[in-house]
Amino acid sequence: MHKTATTAKFSRSAETFDRLPDSALIDLNTLRTLMGGKHRNTIYNWVKRGVFPKPVPLEGMRNCWRVGEVRKALGIAG
Repeated sequence: MHKTATTAKFSRSAETFDRLPDSALIDLNTLRTLMGGKHRNTIYNWVKRGVFPKPVPLEGMRNCWRVGEVRKALGIAG
């Protein structure tokens, strides 16, 4: 079976995520990939409702999430 670029990208992101320490930060694009391509508005809506962790604001308008908090929200042991 032929792997698409999206499938390969998802596999790499998921593999890297599993090896990251809980203190590591991931950006919105990586988070969206890990969550099956959920729209950014869906993720921010979950944040607003308190069902997903708040992002950590970095330089400019860039937001990132702590891996440990994402794992906890998704019910994944770290």
